[in-house]
Amino acid sequence: MRRLKKERKEPKSLLGKVLIEALDIFKIFILTYLVLTLCFHFIARPVKVQGDSMYPTLIDQDLGIADIVFTNLSGIKRNDIVIIYIEDKKEYLVKRVIGLPNEKIECKSGVLYVDDKVVEESYLDFDFVKEQTELYGQFTSDFGPVYLMEDEYWCLGDNRPISSDSRRYGAFKKDQISSRLALIFYPFNRFGKY
Repeated sequence: MRRLKKERKEPKSLLGKVLIEALDIFKIFILTYLVLTLCFHFIARPVKVQGDSMYPTLIDQDLGIADIVFTNLSGIKRNDIVIIYIEDKKEYLVKRVIGLPNEKIECKSGVLYVDDKVVEESYLDFDFVKEQTELYGQFTSDFGPVYLMEDEYWCLGDNRPISSDSRRYGAFKKDQISSRLALIFYPFNRFGKY
């Protein structure tokens, strides 16, 4: 038995043709919107760095991609740069994870300690730290000790003298950390850097 192909009837009037084309474009727009919405909620999302709290690692107005999938699969690790949602302010922060659940975090005389061991912060720019220490007296202001709970993370900016981070907001809950920064894609001369 031969199957008949169902063909779309072509309208005879110009208005009918225009309406059919407009409907096709509308369908494509809706499908694209749905795909992008799903991607931005479950796979990856664009991130815009605002401010200088992560300078010189990240620069104000850098555009990047934040990874949602692997953040959920592999978890959050020390030194990850993460995106944190502050519900009270309805804004996102970009910070570095310093302390993990069930750890003791403190800073004494500008030296960072995790569980009473000095933390080597090799990701910081030594020249920048030296310059800021001369300007402000110490690079990281003293705090703690802070004892993190089961689902808490201590996050700081790389530009400690001006960063609003866990020293201001306290420890961040796991559900406040929406994703992890994967790469910078704009400006192009900084592609992939951080």
